[in-house]
Amino acid sequence: MRIKISSSAAEDIRSAVVYYSERSPELPASFIDDFDAACSLISDSPQIGSPIGEGNRKLVMQRFPFIVIYRIDEDQVFVLAVGHQRRHPDYWK
Repeated sequence: MRIKISSSAAEDIRSAVVYYSERSPELPASFIDDFDAACSLISDSPQIGSPIGEGNRKLVMQRFPFIVIYRIDEDQVFVLAVGHQRRHPDYWK
């Protein structure tokens, strides 16, 4: 399935990249790789994430403490947020 990223999810990603770039020059690329891997899993098997809320799902990224929150539409997956696991769970609503 095709993946579409919301503007708020894109901002979540940008914020994480800025944060990790201040810690190490290698971390931003690793974060993006981890996010891309999560999106690939979601694209191949949209039902892989755990259901949350009305019609939304979440998938925990493998190497970073983030979750990808998404919704499955007819022919695409819409990424709503990319949130840190310790952040308030409903911040993205």
